[in-house]
Amino acid sequence: MNISYYTFKKDEFEIIKGVVKKEIDRIWGAHLVNTEQSLDDDEVFMFYFEEYQPLMTVDSFNNDLKEASAQLTVDHEKMAALIHKFRNGKYPFEVKKSSKRFWIQCYIDNNNYTESMVWLDVSSIDELSVVKVNSERFHVRISTVKGKVFRASKFSIPELLIENSLQELIYLTSQKEKDD
Repeated sequence: MNISYYTFKKDEFEIIKGVVKKEIDRIWGAHLVNTEQSLDDDEVFMFYFEEYQPLMTVDSFNNDLKEASAQLTVDHEKMAALIHKFRNGKYPFEVKKSSKRFWIQCYIDNNNYTESMVWLDVSSIDELSVVKVNSERFHVRISTVKGKVFRASKFSIPELLIENSLQELIYLTSQKEKDD
């Protein structure tokens, strides 16, 4: 799989980004107007993109492209590359260091609300697992040595990016060993 596909197909990416903006505006346009937000603001766009992307299946997005007369199609590989490009190559994990400890942002349940968020000491990680959340998306979960389970991925991940995501998470959490 070429996760950098849209890095080299900039015109195609811009067409697809326009279709994504149109769909986001169709779904949340009234809210955007009421809150005086614009999808031209990158931070606002990314917030709504992460809300929208779990709804994007290959079939539904190909229908959106067809309705927009975009003359393009996506498959599972292109969908994964598209999400990777929108996220600027970042995976949905947040790891921070304080003194000699590393902490990973996790969630107690399946929402991203502040009251669900916890910071977990990476030294307490016992196991990583992958859980399917819908037909084409997954979350990464962490089990601790005390048997507690947390969702580690802030957003859902396409199946074709799971392996890369896990490698990134292992890399980020193993930094503690290098600093000890």
